[in-house]
Amino acid sequence: MDFLKEKISKEFSEYKDTYFNIFGSYYREGDYLYTHDDCVAGREIAFILYLNDCKSGNLVIYENDYKTVHLKIKPKRNRLAYFKVSDVSFHEVEKVLDVKRQAITGWLNVKGKINESRDLKNDNMKVPDDLIYIDLPIPKEILTNLNHQENKYFSMCLGQFELEEESIEKSGPFIKRRISKINLKSTPFAPSIESFNLIKYEYIKMEPNDYILVNDDINDKTDNILDVFIFMDDYDNLIKVHDSDISYISAEQFTLLYGLRNGKVFSINNINKEVKFIHMIYELK
Repeated sequence: MDFLKEKISKEFSEYKDTYFNIFGSYYREGDYLYTHDDCVAGREIAFILYLNDCKSGNLVIYENDYKTVHLKIKPKRNRLAYFKVSDVSFHEVEKVLDVKRQAITGWLNVKGKINESRDLKNDNMKVPDDLIYIDLPIPKEILTNLNHQENKYFSMCLGQFELEEESIEKSGPFIKRRISKINLKSTPFAPSIESFNLIKYEYIKMEPNDYILVNDDINDKTDNILDVFIFMDDYDNLIKVHDSDISYISAEQFTLLYGLRNGKVFSINNINKEVKFIHMIYELK
């Protein structure tokens, strides 16, 4: 590794009191790395030296808006890529689809440097101004014991219906989620639930390579929270529920599902087909 350290040190000789972290990375078919900024204390320059050619597994560098692609770097034997670590150094590794991707990865660190990530928020879950509330027969008993710890969710069939869509746009921030936000042309609706206020609402489409991570804003609050989903498609084990044990919520087309959060957090990944659903988050008054 000395030759690599010498090259990086020479290229960035203006930095003093430095040290290196270096490791070997090995991506198999199907492996990938979600968008992140590398903001760990001390890191100044991130670098990667590719050890083999690979037609997939590109390093994707984003613009400062965290979602517009600035550059894609293809893995090529002996290619060295590097970038400065900052609160806008958003990047990811695309899924490897062919041969194994091998590289040497590391950072030039500066002693005493402090890196801080941006506190990026998802502003796409605002309750629509034109939303109308409808009465649904949600049993009061599900709402009376907020300390109930079992993963219990209840569902009701709504019957077939259509939602008229106006536009669809890819939405982030990608360090937390990659989904498509659906803007409705028809009037949005939500259940009117006694003793609860609707605080977040979104209608989204997810497709392969999309995800919602545990650091997403849907998990900002987990106590005194009621989740309501309306699924427009079938999808087995769509939502991962993180508790002392891992469980899953499956989507059933034209079904409304609801349940108390009770401290649990949600995530969605490994999507293999398109699925659309509405997610509404209510908070106890």
